[in-house]
Amino acid sequence: MVTRRRHWCHIILLSLIFDLFSCPCGAVLRGDGSRTLIHHLKYAALENEWANLTTPQRKCTMRTSPFDVSVPIGIPKLEWLPIAMELEMFYEKKDKGSEMAMQETVEKGFNSVKHNNDGCSERMFKVFEGHVDMKNGWVFEKESPGDGSSMWEISSPTDLSEEEAEVACQETHALAPDWGKGEPDLESNNPPGFHVHVAAKCLLSDARRLVLLILVWDKYYSAMLDLTGGVHHMDKTQRKYAETYKDKNIGLYDALKSVVTNDEKLGENDLVAIFTKFEAAGKGSRSEKSGQNQHPEDEKHDGYRRYVLNVCHLLEVNCAHLWPEKNNVPKFGAVEFRGFDTVVGEALRFVITVMQRLVQVFCARDVDDLTKFLGQDFDEGSANFPDLLQLLGLRMQ
Repeated sequence: MVTRRRHWCHIILLSLIFDLFSCPCGAVLRGDGSRTLIHHLKYAALENEWANLTTPQRKCTMRTSPFDVSVPIGIPKLEWLPIAMELEMFYEKKDKGSEMAMQETVEKGFNSVKHNNDGCSERMFKVFEGHVDMKNGWVFEKESPGDGSSMWEISSPTDLSEEEAEVACQETHALAPDWGKGEPDLESNNPPGFHVHVAAKCLLSDARRLVLLILVWDKYYSAMLDLTGGVHHMDKTQRKYAETYKDKNIGLYDALKSVVTNDEKLGENDLVAIFTKFEAAGKGSRSEKSGQNQHPEDEKHDGYRRYVLNVCHLLEVNCAHLWPEKNNVPKFGAVEFRGFDTVVGEALRFVITVMQRLVQVFCARDVDDLTKFLGQDFDEGSANFPDLLQLLGLRMQ
């Protein structure tokens, strides 16, 4: 009896060890997945017709790097699409006395990253308070107040080049010891998030490209969350600020599915008409509050800006139901990937690599090939993430 009991104890122990050190696709995540910022995630390049294993020459190089940067963020054979990013985080200690003091902790982290030459962009090492100068430096501001610990947002300069994106990955890695993403809070329904903009006007050469990207991302979004330790956003009750098209607006989702079965090229205006038709059908819209003539304050801010792939900066559609300040912002031709737990360093580099390459591939590959990749099963349960990575010339280690 004692021998049998020991035997089962050994099996259970081995099982627990396996669960502890295993994660999807062979990824290696550094952090407890709850409040610690994930900053290590191992991946490599795959050779295919769109990507090769060539490391580009860089003008700006770091003296040392805490992670491998040999895999280019973008696909070398395709045009780089400028990006920008926003990271929401908590200071792991009690907030300092002023916003200026908090800003100094970020600047100290960024300035700890040392480079070897004068080819590095100066704006990557400047931090400003408030959205006053997003072209010439990072922007740091309080996202939401807290009891001794506020949520802070750090936004990168706009239109980052690939070299600047590399610097951003190094800089955010330096923040990992002092910054975190807080404990999951199911009551607030406002977890700290990570958003990435990618220039995407090329998707409108045939708007079916954008539709296919929306449907593919809807399918693979949960798998990406799982891979990157997205514990704050895995629960669907916490996706108020970034929902899939299927969950937020089934009418629009079905209309987009019907588009990809059409062999004819889709014009930008035709896609805008579809989005305009179904704007009021989504969650948080006026139609959900039958008999009421006014949106509650939060519903005024809801709309197309709160989908996991936000297209309101690319298409001539409203970003919010009743928020003129947002709706009047000039379109700058980007899609926004939303609804991730904040990551830094190597994990951030992986996420922006996936997003950059996704838009590059969906702009460049034949529409028929992209349609075949999406397949007939649109459900997220059928998503095999290694297939998506292979399409992008990547694999997990």
